[in-house]
Amino acid sequence: MRTTRQSERHFRVPNIYLLGGTVLALFCGALTSATPGNAHSDLLRSSPISDTVLSASPGEIIFFFSEPVVVETSDVQLVDSADAPYDLNDFHHHGDATNPGLGVQPNLPSGVYTVQWDVISATDGHQSSGSFSFEVVSNPLMGTPSVSVRPVDEDAGDSSGGSSINPVVVIVVVVTVGAALGTWRARRRR
Repeated sequence: MRTTRQSERHFRVPNIYLLGGTVLALFCGALTSATPGNAHSDLLRSSPISDTVLSASPGEIIFFFSEPVVVETSDVQLVDSADAPYDLNDFHHHGDATNPGLGVQPNLPSGVYTVQWDVISATDGHQSSGSFSFEVVSNPLMGTPSVSVRPVDEDAGDSSGGSSINPVVVIVVVVTVGAALGTWRARRRR
């Protein structure tokens, strides 16, 4: 038969390891989820700006991403409302990998255009995608191109593809809940 001292040590030692492992897992999870490597290349802004009305066709679409992107493996296109392409298929960098550009066919006809982007981050390899729209209203009598801002479509706009759940955080939560239940069960058996 066990003595009380042996029984206490039997429960105390695993609980210390369990507590230490839980604290270590929480620390690692918090550290990993706070690193910039888990971010995606989010579109910060663009030119033309989403939902603008242009009196002349832009010569190029310029993107401003939160991280550098790999242009060679990215898929970016400009389409009209019938999904007909109007870009020059030349997604390229402007010296800074965070602000690539996309050439546009000259003299776009009047209409609503959508820029669809699917890029790979050069920093962490994560994929992000989204779209935004703008409208061209051609008027041959107007001299200097101007830009006026008004909504084109309530559903259009910058989309960064939604947020994702960090798998390390999920593992830490599962381990923590498991540790708490294990400790509770061990104490209940006493």
